Amino acid sequence: MELMFIPAKAEFDLKELNLSKLKKLPKKLGLVSTVQFVDDLKKIKKYLDSHGFSCVIGGEILGCRVENAEKIKAKVDAFLFIGGGMFHPLALRKLGKPIYLVNGKEVKENKNIKKNWVKFLHADKVGILISTKPGQSHIKIAEKMKNDLKKKYPDKEFFLFLCDNVMKEQINNFPFIKAWINTACPRIADDIDVLNYEDLVFFSEEQ
Repeated sequence: MELMFIPAKAEFDLKELNLSKLKKLPKKLGLVSTVQFVDDLKKIKKYLDSHGFSCVIGGEILGCRVENAEKIKAKVDAFLFIGGGMFHPLALRKLGKPIYLVNGKEVKENKNIKKNWVKFLHADKVGILISTKPGQSHIKIAEKMKNDLKKKYPDKEFFLFLCDNVMKEQINNFPFIKAWINTACPRIADDIDVLNYEDLVFFSEEQ
């Protein structure tokens, strides 16, 4: 079956930019958006620059891909997301810069990350989630992680779980697992108490 992907574009109304609140933001802003508004970023940059900002265009981001934002990270003090919802801007958290929406609201850090790290440290049995979905399946990473973690934490037991959809109802069927590590889409951690393997690596290196 052939698939055709057609981007759905939209025109951004500059009136949606809440200048009274945006003026309190850092002046060096990185502009990022979903595909719907990426063509309007030049217009938005021109408008904001005329009001005292110094904007850098990053471009399109997705909920699990923020390479375009990462490229301009060193040039900006914060990111301004042009678009709707929280799914995509939340992915910017790992870049360590403040994130703002067009209404001036700041996107806050996920407080569950450190909580799930502590849960992992105290767990005697840990489950490692592997997705079968294309682009999210990291079997080799999971297998290597299991071996590496067993060497570092010999008192813990590690189990591999292969699944299509990762859902809370599924992992609740294994109550003997006291902590979960996710190797699939990192956004799963926003809905389920799991520790993404990127966060696991980060905290492990800090120890």
